[in-house]
Amino acid sequence: MTTTPAEIRPLSLSAAAAVVAHIRGRAPNRATIRKWITDGVTAADGSRVRLAAKKVGVGWVVTPAAIDAFVEALSALPADAAA
Repeated sequence: MTTTPAEIRPLSLSAAAAVVAHIRGRAPNRATIRKWITDGVTAADGSRVRLAAKKVGVGWVVTPAAIDAFVEALSALPADAAA
């Protein structure tokens, strides 16, 4: 599997919110994206899922691939529900 430059290009939290808007239908606030990075979200199986990001200077950057992985992890059914 090859990675395109668009998949690894870092996004600001505002740009990440715009990407999430295409998935969710509406854009979350930048503070929500930051909470997903620092605190994470409880998945259906009870585990914590955090949005992978890098701290650059005083801000955070994420990649579209990290957003996809975050959404996939939250969309996955628990092992006992999948059976």
